[in-house]
Amino acid sequence: MEHVCLGSVLLALRHRESRGGAAFLTSRRPLPRLRSVNRFALVALLVLTGSALPGAAQPPNVLRTTHTIARTAPTHVEVTGTVSNEARAEAIDISVTVEALAANGKPVARGVTHVVNRLPPGSSANYTAKVPAVPGVASYRATATAKFMMGGESP
Repeated sequence: MEHVCLGSVLLALRHRESRGGAAFLTSRRPLPRLRSVNRFALVALLVLTGSALPGAAQPPNVLRTTHTIARTAPTHVEVTGTVSNEARAEAIDISVTVEALAANGKPVARGVTHVVNRLPPGSSANYTAKVPAVPGVASYRATATAKFMMGGESP
């Protein structure tokens, strides 16, 4: 894919209009390419701003979860536990998915719960999730998900 400078496109449109033609680019001539300096500046800008965006990619294994079976009812199993933020960034919109696993490790039921809106680095929060009761459950697995904020940003 060829990248073009937006200013060149606008100039081409204005030039075409000034000659009495329609404002459509019908020429088969390729538009000018970005100069290498402009390409470098664009790449540098994207790299610098992309790394500081809210909700950037979550670092692996920074939310630790624990879980225990709290209660079993005829229709559901109540699982309680704790989520700990081991990242250096604040976690936003933390939720936990608890999966009931069959003996072969495949999920047979799932429950999702919202834990907290914000979890500062080094802190933890408790959760309770309800998973539908199904026969053949061998174990449970709890996984936490969140977005992360770099220092000084607000959502």
